Amino acid sequence: MSKKRCGEDGILDLIAKYFPNQHPYMPMGRGDDCALIAVPPAPYCTDQGANQGANQGNHQRLDTQAVFAVTSDIFAENAHFRTSYFTASDIGHKALAVNISDLASNGSKPCAFSFNLTVTEKQDSAWLEECFKSMAELANSYDMVLCGGDLTKVPLAQTLQKNQDIIDPLTRGGLNIGITAWGTYEHGGVPLLRHRSYAHKTKQGCAPRLQAKACMQEGDILFYIGQIGLARLGLLFLEENLNAEGQNREKCLAQYPHAAMAHLRPQPLVREGLALSRFAKEHALFVMDISDGLMRDIPRLLARQGIVFADEKAFGADIVLTEAMLHPEIIDYCKKKNLDPCSFAYKGGEDYGLAGVCEKAAFALLQKYCAEQKIQTPHKLGTVTKGGISLNSHSIQEAGFDHFQ
Repeated sequence: MSKKRCGEDGILDLIAKYFPNQHPYMPMGRGDDCALIAVPPAPYCTDQGANQGANQGNHQRLDTQAVFAVTSDIFAENAHFRTSYFTASDIGHKALAVNISDLASNGSKPCAFSFNLTVTEKQDSAWLEECFKSMAELANSYDMVLCGGDLTKVPLAQTLQKNQDIIDPLTRGGLNIGITAWGTYEHGGVPLLRHRSYAHKTKQGCAPRLQAKACMQEGDILFYIGQIGLARLGLLFLEENLNAEGQNREKCLAQYPHAAMAHLRPQPLVREGLALSRFAKEHALFVMDISDGLMRDIPRLLARQGIVFADEKAFGADIVLTEAMLHPEIIDYCKKKNLDPCSFAYKGGEDYGLAGVCEKAAFALLQKYCAEQKIQTPHKLGTVTKGGISLNSHSIQEAGFDHFQ
């Protein structure tokens, strides 16, 4: 792009400058919640052939390419969580859950993961056991296997200032978990896409096909599955009552239990993602998970922010959000704080719900299909337009949350 952008989008522009976004093994370019990796067909030799010698073996080729969805996320102390109110069990769960949510938004079935763990002196063996146990419970619930990773330790450097030992701010928050997760399409679905420019670009022999047809247009339905703004309430209330003894956790769990758990232990919508991927075989869908909030992620879905390709057309949306669509805990909190519940929820992040766009004529079919699958039903969030983005008839100018701004 000719115009320089700042924050996260600026970093993505710089990455695009040096790293190509097209490759024979990458049927869909970077920019979605997951990458698609096409493993090329490989020759193999049967046992009978092996006994006949290398030159006389019965060599065959796999019939089709294997396609995997791959995602990666960093979970860092003081950026994504605080140990003052996140337990080791919470950290283990959420570090993996946010990756599984990406796989769900891409319509893939979670199958494996690896993790890189950086610890400090504060994490002892009991802490690690609690963390790993929670992560394993979540992985086992989706039959995911841990296939590798790396471990390291960062000492908390001490500096002397005004006769007091303080933690060097350069090393503060050394606890960090980086996870890479893989998913498959063995359930018979197709990859769900955010970016339309790759929806129809497939190479010969690259399976599965990406979409039935792909063309976002004015009048399409913007929909949402899950909670809106609930995790933001949990985060804010925990931060408002921050203390070293962790009493804020108990207070939040007592007063706003659903909000607290939405932030501490999000539940990925895997069954919903798999159902959407099967529906997308006949009806084009554009889907992403909401990790940074609707205000930040809806413009990405509509090709207004994030990685935007030259042949993508940016759209707007008329969004209608009512109090009836929000959890009662949000209404209660906003009433006490004299806040507008709908604006509050729209700015919220880390809900890990699924937002998407489908054709107007297909939306009722999508709701019916989800009801038949006994999963959460998509709710209409708005309508795709050619203009900007509005919430309840008010233009939205803010860009939403950005770690780098």
